[in-house]
Formats: sequence, structure tokens, C-alpha cells
Amino acid sequence: MPVNGGTGGRAAAAGSRWLAIVPLAVGVVATVTYSLTTAKPVAALGTAGMLAAAAAAGGALLGFLFGIPRVLARDPGADGEAPLGAYAPNTNLEQISDWLTKIIIGVGLVEFGRILRAAGRGLDVVAPELGGGKAFSAGLVIYFVVYGFLLGWLTARIRLAPALSSADRAALDQFVRAEVVEARGNPEEAGRLRRSAAALASHTARRYEELRSTTPSTPGRTAEMETLIATARSAATGGQWQPEQVTDMFWRATDGDRIFVLGLMQGDVRLVDFDCAIDAVEHSRSAFEQYHALVVLDRDDLTFTAAQRTRLLSVLDYQMGPHGRVREGRERRKPATRIVDRLRPGTDPPGA
Repeated sequence: MPVNGGTGGRAAAAGSRWLAIVPLAVGVVATVTYSLTTAKPVAALGTAGMLAAAAAAGGALLGFLFGIPRVLARDPGADGEAPLGAYAPNTNLEQISDWLTKIIIGVGLVEFGRILRAAGRGLDVVAPELGGGKAFSAGLVIYFVVYGFLLGWLTARIRLAPALSSADRAALDQFVRAEVVEARGNPEEAGRLRRSAAALASHTARRYEELRSTTPSTPGRTAEMETLIATARSAATGGQWQPEQVTDMFWRATDGDRIFVLGLMQGDVRLVDFDCAIDAVEHSRSAFEQYHALVVLDRDDLTFTAAQRTRLLSVLDYQMGPHGRVREGRERRKPATRIVDRLRPGTDPPGA
């Protein structure tokens, strides 16, 4: 049964609030009470407050690292197809959390004695500022480290995991709602939901733009961009995307949207729009975009009108010629040559 934020979710949230407030109140009361018994209560209270805040912050960071949720591997299903909207989430934070927790535990076990001695020397420095209370200093640090750890861990478990899951499911949920709304006779609302789903799904497009702008051109970058195209292909397999959605997204004129649309067109022939695909060949923003536009037009199940055949051949003649970008030795040459051979059999491609 899916987690839907009902009674169980509210109870967990309320419990986490009480766990945050009550121990904090106990710690503050104990700190103020002790500070009032020292010769310099204001100085002692300030020192104790900063020490408690530092201990709680350190504990919260550790707790957050230990509580970061893991992405579950998903079975693609009996038909071997990835589900609608399937993609590989970015797990960098998860991996860093895993590495750091293992390092912290390993180093802590090996160097436990040295860590205790260093902590003791630190308390020797702080204790005079607290009226000489080394025992109180130690108790204060331990108390707030544990408090911070539990608070950070619970925050990651209760807040972060549902937030990530909700974001991952949002686009699919919008598509399902759109189908239900349309079946009830409200096509306008269904269209709005589909547009919203398309906007959410365009996180793939934004990732493409980020890669293009921040990462040098390497085989690794190309491989990740191919993964993004595969994500779009998988998103098209459920049949919920509508052709007008796809063309609207393409003409938004952002590089990432254009790439996402080309992936959708590769995944579902219903979504192929000749004008979009030919524009991505003739006025491509990148070699990657041009290649995937050619892959779209190279589909065996595509048919062209006479006017489309003429225009496509004209564009390919130029692009495969001496002034074009689809030159010999480029990966783009292969789908371009197949298209020309299919449309104009028995002729050599331009520039051959």
C-alpha cells in the first residue's frame, strides 16, 4: 500500500516534532540552571550555548548522513520494458553518504582511544569557562551530539525520503490523473495535467543542458547524454504522451526540451513530427541533437509525403555535402546514408 501522507504520516511528523522540542527544552533548562551556579553565569551560559550548538550541529550532520535514503532498484517488468517515466536518479549524495559513514565508523573504531584523549584535552580547555565543571562539559557535549544525531537522522528518514519519492512519482501521477479526467469528459483539465507532467518530466532536459554547459566533451559526457535519451524513450512507451504536447515542448526552443522530444519520438512513432525532426537536422544546436534527429527520421515504420521526401532529401544533400555537418567518418553519416538510400535507391550519397 503506498504511503500517502495520511494518519501514519501525520503521527510520524508529530512524533518528530515532540522529539525535537522536549529534549531541547531539557538541555536548555539544565544548561541555564548550571550556569547560574557558577561565578560568571553570563560567560558560562554563552560558552555552554556555543558548545551545545556545535555538538548538536555535528551530531545532526552525522545523523543526516546515516539517514539518507537509498534508491531501490526497480524491476522493469515481465515485458522487459521500463515503466513510464523510468529513469536513473542521481545517487551522488547517496554514494557520498555511504562512503563517509563507512569511513567515519572505520576510523572511529581504529582510533577510538586517540579520539577520546583528544576530546579530553578539548574539555580541559572549555571546563574553566564553565566554572571548572569538566563533568558537566562532557555531559553537555554527549547529550547534544546524541540529540543532534537523532534529529538529523529522523529528518532524513521522515522528510527527505517522502520528498524524493514524491518528486519521482509526480510526473507519472499527473499522467494517470489526466487519463482519468479525460475519461470523465473534461479534456481541458486533462490537457492541463499533461502539460504539467511534461514540465515535471523535463528535469531530463535540464540535466542535458547542465551537462552541455558545465562538463567538457568526453566519452563519459556522451554516455550520460545517451542515458538521458534512453530515459525519454522509456517515458514514451506508456502511450500517455500526446503529439501536440510533444511538438509544443520542442518549440519552446530550449536545447534540453528539443533533446527530450527527440527521445520521445524515438520511443513512440505516434509522436514523430516531421517539422520538428527536420528542423533538428537542418538547424541543429549540437552534433548530438542532429544525430538523434537523424535516428528519428531513420525509423523503418515512418512514411513520408511527396513534399516531405523532397524536403528531407534536399536537407540531407546539403548536410552530407562539402558545406554540411554530416561528413564522412562521423557517426551521423550512417543514419543519413540509410535515409537517402531508402528515399533515393540506387544513388550514392552526396559527397561520396
